Amino acid sequence: MTEVAVTSVPLGHFIDGVDAPSESSGDIVVFNPATGTVLNRVARGTVAEVDRAVEAAAAALPAWRVRPPAARAAAADDREA
Repeated sequence: MTEVAVTSVPLGHFIDGVDAPSESSGDIVVFNPATGTVLNRVARGTVAEVDRAVEAAAAALPAWRVRPPAARAAAADDREA
């Protein structure tokens, strides 16, 4: 497996509009399945973190569902900045 240089950032989660460090000390390697190249590492979530994320996503869905696609794209772009 080939590893590429990845900018080191603190591993955490974005749940319900808030950046938070993971409660787990583990991470998951993300790789390109076609080449085996390591793309990044992401925080491993705990069961409680997954439950909070799913609950927040379910609560946000009604408003997100009626947002026009351009507004959704803008929200994603804002998050990436």
